[in-house]
Amino acid sequence: SRSDWSSDVCSSDLFPSHDIVLIVGAGGNGGIGSFSGGGGAGEVIAYPNFNFNQGTYNINVGLSSFTSNNRISKITSNLFSIYAIGGGNGAYSNVNPETGGSGGGGDSAGAAGGSGVVIVSMLTAYYSGTSSGATVTTSGSNTILTFTTSGSFTA
Repeated sequence: SRSDWSSDVCSSDLFPSHDIVLIVGAGGNGGIGSFSGGGGAGEVIAYPNFNFNQGTYNINVGLSSFTSNNRISKITSNLFSIYAIGGGNGAYSNVNPETGGSGGGGDSAGAAGGSGVVIVSMLTAYYSGTSSGATVTTSGSNTILTFTTSGSFTA
């Protein structure tokens, strides 16, 4: 005989997660000097099928800084931490042209690099409605939180 298995299966077992996390580290500063290299781009981390547990998540958005640790963007909870490293500074040179890309790790910095960003998209049913520091929008059945400054949200 057939048994009714529907009570043993959760909807999460049948449908893939609609939660998405995108984290971008801040860009490195440009070097000083007429032939200096540009700062490198920040790392980009994407999780297209992330599963948020109930709880509070803290967001740190990397900023342009002489200190590389300040360029890290991250999302943390009591269970995990996901981060994107910022780009390297451009090398210092008044003599020979330098390349851009990841920067040359120079000891001086020129123009500021761009700030990082953290974007979270989750099913609206799982979002508590509580956040700080985020621009909140919706798209279909998802709520999208865009952090260009540090903050937090609760799932």
